[in-house]
Formats: sequence, C-alpha cells, structure tokens
Amino acid sequence: MEPIQRTIRNYALQNALRYGKPDPKAVMGKVLARDKELRQRPKEVLALVRKVCDDITGLSRAGMEEELKTYAPELLERKQKRRPAGLPDLPNVKGKVVMRFAPGPSGPLHI
Repeated sequence: MEPIQRTIRNYALQNALRYGKPDPKAVMGKVLARDKELRQRPKEVLALVRKVCDDITGLSRAGMEEELKTYAPELLERKQKRRPAGLPDLPNVKGKVVMRFAPGPSGPLHI
C-alpha cells in the first residue's frame, strides 16, 4: 500500500471510530493538513479518500480498532487541551486595578 493510501486509511479509520462512519471531507482535511504537497492535486486525493471511505464502511468496529492499533496507535488517543483557570496576572501592576466601560454613543451603559 502506498504511503498516501495508508495515511488516508488511518485518518478514515479514526474518523469512523469516533463518529460512526467516515466523512470524506473531514478525512481529506486531515490528509491535506498533514501533507502540503497533496494540495496541488485535490481531485485525485478526493477520489482516493472516497474509495478508502467506501472500503472502510463495511468493516466491523473491532476490525477498525485492530487495524488502527497496528498501523497508527497514536490516532486512537484523544488529546484534550487544558486551559488555565482564570486570567493571568498583569505585568508591572502594583496595588488595586479598577476597570470600567467607556460611555457608549447611546447614553448610559446597559446590557
């Protein structure tokens, strides 16, 4: 199997495991984001993506998981971004900070 077909199949398997069946547009977005050279020929890539997605639709969930574990186990993990709670401290500020809204063109502030 060619490397591009393996990449497409891995992303299609990941998409199918997360959402039930593979979405060719989502898979194509992932593939084009990974390999910038493929952006020059999107029609060829889309045809390959659709063919691979059709092939994957017939597989069982366990078969999909097993194949993805074999070729790209890192795609099985979900990465969650953790955001820090609250706002960072302002640099070079000593004492109390008072903030207000500027007056609007319609008169007093209202929400």
